[in-house]
Formats: sequence, C-alpha cells, structure tokens
Amino acid sequence: MNYVKITRYRKKSPLKTKICIISDIHFSPKESSKRFNKVLKSIKKESPGYILIPGDIIDSADAVDDEKEFYRVLDWFKELSQLAKVFISRGNHDMYRRPNDDNDKRRWLLDYNELFWDKLRKISNIFVLENSGYSDERVYVFGVDLPPEYYNFEQVSFGKSTIFHPVRENKSELLHTLEKSSLDTEKSKINFFLCHSPIYMTDPDILKKLDGFDYIVSGHMHNGIVPPILNELWRGTRGILSPTRELFPLNSRRGNIDKGGKLVISGAVTTFAACAGKKRIFRGLFPIYMTVIEL
Repeated sequence: MNYVKITRYRKKSPLKTKICIISDIHFSPKESSKRFNKVLKSIKKESPGYILIPGDIIDSADAVDDEKEFYRVLDWFKELSQLAKVFISRGNHDMYRRPNDDNDKRRWLLDYNELFWDKLRKISNIFVLENSGYSDERVYVFGVDLPPEYYNFEQVSFGKSTIFHPVRENKSELLHTLEKSSLDTEKSKINFFLCHSPIYMTDPDILKKLDGFDYIVSGHMHNGIVPPILNELWRGTRGILSPTRELFPLNSRRGNIDKGGKLVISGAVTTFAACAGKKRIFRGLFPIYMTVIEL
C-alpha cells in the first residue's frame, strides 16, 4: 500500500498558509528511501508555510550509528528544510538504543545520540524544540521534550507492559515538565504546541496549562493500529492498541480539531517500523499518514 494518506482540516484564520504535519518517521536501515521520498514529494506538492514533526524521527539511537544511514537521514532533512521551516519535538524512540548484547534482557537503553541531534540542529530552517519555543512574524511554536520518566522508561525497557497490565504514561511528569517551561503564547500570532504523546492532551489539568495555544499537535499512537478501511468507518478517537499495549486507548486518532477542539493527532509515516520485529509484515497494509491544516 504505502501511499500517502492526507487528513485535511480547513480553519478560518488571518494567517493564510498551510501547515504540514508528519510524525513517527522511524528512520532505520530497514526502511528504504522510497517511503521517505514519497513524503517529500507530497509535502512539496502542498507548498506549506510550516512543517511540524512531533517526534520519533529515528527508530532508535543505533539506527544512525552507521555513517551512511547517519547522512541519509540528515540529507533527507536538508531537502525537507528547503520546502519550509521545520519544527521538531522529540519522541520516545529518539531517546532509546537497542542493547548490543543479545543476552541483555532489556529491550532498550537510554541514549539520545547527541551527535546526530547536534548535526540536525545545525541544518538551516530546522528547529529542534526542547522545552523551548520559536517565534516569527506569523506563528509561535513550542515543543516539549518529555523525559524518560514520563514514558516509565524503566518498566517499558524491561518489557513489563502487556495487554493485561499496560504501563501507562505519567501525567505527573508531564505537569512537572510544563510547570518548569515558559509557555507564554503570543496573542497576535497562531500558537502551536508540539508534544509527542497525545494521551493527556484533553485532560482538564493539562489544557489549563496550555490555554493560550491554538493547536496541540501530537503523534505517537500510530493511529491506534486501526486498519485503513476500518479507520474510515470508526468514529471517535479510540484506537485498537497503544504503544504500551493498552486496548482501545483514547486520543489515538485524529484528535478533536474537527469538533472545535485544539488537538491534532497525526498518524505515522512508518506504522510498523524495525522495532516492531515480526509485526513488520503488516506494514504494507498501512499508508503513510500526513495531516494538513489549511489556515
């Protein structure tokens, strides 16, 4: 399948532009450039003013250890940055590394691969927002860098999350991160909040903190692993399965922007990436998701 599926929203705004959103790219040596070039082609066709990416750029830190892969990803972003300003908030896979030792029972190690991120930050028109914001004459974009504790990294890394006992993300850590951040929005501009996970983005306590933002942009949920045909018929935001194996999780698809809310949830560029193991055989059933907001 692997066609680009665009979800489009049209909103009235004095800012006449398009916002392209892609999430969960999951670059890895197992994914060919063909998929990612389709994304470039689709974005170029839209001629956006801005591009937002709420996390999971790479599948794991070791995905860019090889020099060839390292520069394949960076070269792709150089091409992307020529189309519009690109704003990135990091996701959980952007901080994980697979163990080198096959006997290590841990599935993941904590590693941000800062060499890669330093190179990415130096590309013109690329803005990696780590609990920080960017402002120009038309928009203000803030990106939150959720800590490992938010994802309960220690439990997830040892494979303790199951369908019967899913590990849930930590709302307290999110609140703590937001309290430490400067979330001053600008009333004369369109304000975007980038956060990889949408799980708590409709929670009243969180929304109170984000009151000044016009849009909340997330990914992470891979559309709840809902097959494309069912996705068209199934209303609401619930999915089938969350990244931590919770059944029928809320805030997995779409968001509530079409119902007057702020939340936009973009599906994944790569739904079943290398980290999915044998489940990658299903990746051909899912499109490349992209969201476009026309303002």
